[in-house]
Amino acid sequence: MNKMKKFASIATAVLMTACMAAPMTMSLTASAQTSATLTVPSGISAESIRNIKAYQIFTGDYIPATTLSGTNTVETPAKLTVTGWGNGIDVLAFIDDLKTDATFSSAFASVTAENNAASAQAVSDIIGTWSNDSPMAQAFAKLAVLNKNGTGTSGTFSEGSVLFGNDTNNIDNGYYVVTCDATAISGTDENGNPSYITNYDSMSLGMLTVIGKDASLLQVGTGTAKVGLPEVMKKVKENTKTVTGEATIGSFKETDTTNGTWNDVADYCIGDSVPFKLYGTMPQDIANYEHYYYNFTDTLGTQFDMPTSLTIKVGNAEITATKGDTGWTTSDDTGKNCRVSVNGQVISISFEDIKAYSGVTASTVVTVEYRAKLNNTAEIGLPGQENKVDLTYSNNPNVSYKPDLTDSKEDTPDTPDKPGENTGKTPEDKVIVFTYEADFTKVDGVTKNPLGNVEFKLKNANGEFVTVDADGKVTGWATESTDGSKLVSDSKGQFKVIGLDDGTYTLVETKPLDGYNPIEDTTVVISGGTVNNQEWNGEASSALTSFKYTVGNSGEKTGTVGEGIARGTIENKKGSTLPSTGGIGTTLFYVGGGAMVAVAGVFLITKKRMGKKED
Repeated sequence: MNKMKKFASIATAVLMTACMAAPMTMSLTASAQTSATLTVPSGISAESIRNIKAYQIFTGDYIPATTLSGTNTVETPAKLTVTGWGNGIDVLAFIDDLKTDATFSSAFASVTAENNAASAQAVSDIIGTWSNDSPMAQAFAKLAVLNKNGTGTSGTFSEGSVLFGNDTNNIDNGYYVVTCDATAISGTDENGNPSYITNYDSMSLGMLTVIGKDASLLQVGTGTAKVGLPEVMKKVKENTKTVTGEATIGSFKETDTTNGTWNDVADYCIGDSVPFKLYGTMPQDIANYEHYYYNFTDTLGTQFDMPTSLTIKVGNAEITATKGDTGWTTSDDTGKNCRVSVNGQVISISFEDIKAYSGVTASTVVTVEYRAKLNNTAEIGLPGQENKVDLTYSNNPNVSYKPDLTDSKEDTPDTPDKPGENTGKTPEDKVIVFTYEADFTKVDGVTKNPLGNVEFKLKNANGEFVTVDADGKVTGWATESTDGSKLVSDSKGQFKVIGLDDGTYTLVETKPLDGYNPIEDTTVVISGGTVNNQEWNGEASSALTSFKYTVGNSGEKTGTVGEGIARGTIENKKGSTLPSTGGIGTTLFYVGGGAMVAVAGVFLITKKRMGKKED
């Protein structure tokens, strides 16, 4: 299986964490008087949660919850008396955004753009009327994250909880927005520390909470602390060998086994149209994004001709992309959302907003399917033909990314001066394709001297005859023998066919040399030992581990994996038309003998007639 499989367990762990899994409720409790603890579900890995920060929006006096017992139990919830703006927010910019953001309409129109206790109180009075996790609360949290100030107070993850503040680094009472990052890991480094994958990350939606001395109050928008990472996978269809396992990404399993099975490794003939398929999942927190940018970058090796059409599916929505004289067009919206472009050997399939398609959820899978011809620059044996894909995606739900799907200009979440600021990138996922060669030498069966100018044809298991170019490289297959290429041995008795798939072939001698007997058809078997279980580790030498072949009755031989060449010697023995003796006398003997037989016949018939007359 390919490299992405290394991250399957990582992604599973990540998506199960407090910052990545199903919705969870934050629970903050005080530790002594100067710290607070974020409690997360059990079994959460510290490696899954990174860069947890709390940014103070309001300062205030904390009033803990009280319970009065009597005839009826009366519970008074904890409260925060706001005393001013906190040091974790750019106040004036934040107020300006609140007053102008379309989500809030006129809710904050009367708030003055001043950094004072009065404006803080005015804002807190408005948000205090909202319910937890309401759209208004989430929009408020987004703007708070975008206008955060300073480095915030870091949380320390330990044994299922995150500690904010300690005896030397206090965290004050107040109202906070809390953020965390999800960054996938690929294992550990030489010191046993997590090894994080560069750029494969995502930020959580801002979480709002009140922190107090002796307890905490879950106030506004704290219900969902969910971050997700999409995954990407590439497969090639193996057409002749048995493949075990299924192509799997997230909860999706590939069930299409028509004409082969999708795998990490395959082998083909030069000239074949090789099927490829890309898969992409959605992040678990896709609902937290208003719009979501999504971009496959697929790189084919130069050994493949670029495709001229693609079939794209977003869930059940099918899109056809076609290359024309002026570029690529897509069947759904002529390229204003789904765009396809080719630059050299790189294919880009991007969506300005994948959520524009109906029914896109966290379980949606996007696929891209196409065929590419393996051309005559293909490498024989190792290193094979590697090609790869990665996925660029929106990674910050707090950013107000609003693409314009009505024009031809592609919009992305990133700002021109800060590329990659609001997008992440998955690790690349690779597949590999192999092809092989058959070299033959025609010799005299007794002297072993080479025989030139002997003609052959090669046919495959389907009875089709190979066509080759001047260098012996496969160009295709013909149904009729007359349309197949003549393979002619040179002065050294040699001829070759370059670019063959794993399989069984038949070498047919169509024109032996004068004076030599024709030979029977020769069976040629090529066996590349490829990985066919979805477990390729991304190294070419691990994908093709052996190379064996059989030519005629010589028995199976082990070839060199790096070369990928089957070599066979075709022997031919002389034959003669043996002369007769006796010359013309023999002919006369045959004629005379024939005459005697005829006379004897006449004599017998005459004798019988004479006998009848006497009677």
